[in-house]
Amino acid sequence: MSPTGAVSVAAVGTYTFDHAGSFSGTQSSSTGGKVGQDTKLGTYTVNADCTATLLLSVYDESGTTLLRRSIWEIVLLENATEIRGIMTSLVVVLPAETPVPPIVIMSAQRLFPGRLGDGKGER
Repeated sequence: MSPTGAVSVAAVGTYTFDHAGSFSGTQSSSTGGKVGQDTKLGTYTVNADCTATLLLSVYDESGTTLLRRSIWEIVLLENATEIRGIMTSLVVVLPAETPVPPIVIMSAQRLFPGRLGDGKGER
């Protein structure tokens, strides 16, 4: 939270997941009204009950400056074509590494289910 209270956050983007437990993506986001483009890299672990954990690092648009890190607890739905999740940890890296209490949820849908196994990952 900022000194004045909670900050509104919204984002939309795309991710590609491989079968080795890694993912990457890009998004446009708005944090407190400041709009920007981000590059995302991370890892994931899926459990037998279709729950999963995502470890996510967010970089600036160039992909070189780490801005923040987060941990997400998610559940896979509808044959893993949908994701629902909640952020359980958020650390803002710049200007100084600062843990922030997260209030963020996720809803995602697989857009290209026919691409599984093409060597390009899931999208």
